Amino acid sequence: MANEEKDKKSDPAPMSDLPKAKYHSVLNDINKQLGGQELTITADVAGHTFFMSTLTADEEMWADGIMQVNSPAQAVSSFRMSRLAAAIKQIDGVSVPDLFQFPDEMNEERKREYRSSKYSKRTWEMGQVYMWLGELPMAVIDDLAQKYQEISKKRKESLDQIKNSSARTSGGKSKATSSPVRESSPVA
Repeated sequence: MANEEKDKKSDPAPMSDLPKAKYHSVLNDINKQLGGQELTITADVAGHTFFMSTLTADEEMWADGIMQVNSPAQAVSSFRMSRLAAAIKQIDGVSVPDLFQFPDEMNEERKREYRSSKYSKRTWEMGQVYMWLGELPMAVIDDLAQKYQEISKKRKESLDQIKNSSARTSGGKSKATSSPVRESSPVA
């Protein structure tokens, strides 16, 4: 009977009784990516605080579409700025929608369109950020791009972890799978 009591005490606790472990940052990044959340960073650049996130699929399509490629140098600059324009969500605690107001000369029909369509409004806002970034010194763009690259790299690492995990679970053979997450292109 004493041995029976001892055996019961050495049985592992049921899973519901175990406290949840703290996850490594790689696991948190994977959870964010799979859960549709983007990775974020707060960066202090040129005396201002920029809150940025990795791009959604829609933001990436916008960034690809706005790129100007008249010369190799312009293509690189445009590539970085288009991604930054989509990545920046706040500056000094002010959200992008609050940073820009419709100009007086914009017709009311266009204003209504932007107000009624979240996608159209977001597209207009990213365009405004893009134009504003064009007014900044290249050193500031370089610093912002370097900070954005940090989360872009983390995103790529988490996607690689997912790919590697998928390859291991399929017996070492790589299988094509669809994913709701599109791999982001680096900015730098």
